[in-house]
Amino acid sequence: VKNYPLDIADRVRYITQDSKGNIWTGTTGGLIVFSSIFSIPENINFKYYSTVKGKIESLSNNDVHYICNTSGNEIYIATFGGGLNKVIQYDKNGFPLKFKQ
Repeated sequence: VKNYPLDIADRVRYITQDSKGNIWTGTTGGLIVFSSIFSIPENINFKYYSTVKGKIESLSNNDVHYICNTSGNEIYIATFGGGLNKVIQYDKNGFPLKFKQ
């Protein structure tokens, strides 16, 4: 898969799908989210999320161990060393914009 950020997210810990059909991938290097609707794998647009120093709305840690999609369509991301993060804002396609620890 051509556009996958293999250099920073080579070890996958967890994969799940949300109600909009987006695939959420927890890795040792951060969170990757992409649409399950694509014509060929080379066209996948991977969205990468990680800890950004000084930005409280980023992930609290890059080592994502678990992703929980609740029945109310809330997404929680469990990280090692950074605790639990909740997605608090999404774009129109269901991709995260902000996290809260």
